[in-house]
Amino acid sequence: MVSATMALLAGGATAGTAAAGAAAAAGTAGSVAAGAGAAAAATGMTLGTKLMIGSTIFSGLSSIMGGMAQKGQMDAQAQMESFNAKQELIRGREEANQVRENLARSLATAQATGAAQGIDISSGSPETLAFQAMQDADDSIQSIRRNARIGSATKRMSAKALKSKGKSAKTSGFVRGLSSLAKAGGQLSDAGAF
Repeated sequence: MVSATMALLAGGATAGTAAAGAAAAAGTAGSVAAGAGAAAAATGMTLGTKLMIGSTIFSGLSSIMGGMAQKGQMDAQAQMESFNAKQELIRGREEANQVRENLARSLATAQATGAAQGIDISSGSPETLAFQAMQDADDSIQSIRRNARIGSATKRMSAKALKSKGKSAKTSGFVRGLSSLAKAGGQLSDAGAF
């Protein structure tokens, strides 16, 4: 039992946090726990010793499963942040298009009003006002685009941080879990189960 636990620890250390290694470790941890339970039942241990060992095994498996659950939660949040990053760029494009539409509407209204009043809008003050309106709209569009890019980049960085946090939580869960399982192996050995 101790050698199986030690092999599990060695395998976990070299496998890293790869999904295949994680699945194998979880399966092996379950096998170790089942074997430990069978060993405890087969010996003449006291109820207190059996409960202590069972609690240690349960704690180990709970840590492993908790780490995996945290990783799943962080991955889901990271996906949402990635989606929000794309939405930020779309929102920026839509807002810039709205500014263009408002400019076109304002210029068309000014042309229609000027033509109705017999004013030549292609020169003088009307032309200056139209040019200024176009310049203001262009400045606004550039600002909208810049803000959308910054917002999107911030959300992408947040998504990466969440993924990293999830990997760390999973690794930490496995380390705590395997440590508890190794402790259970030691308790079984001390109790004479091997």
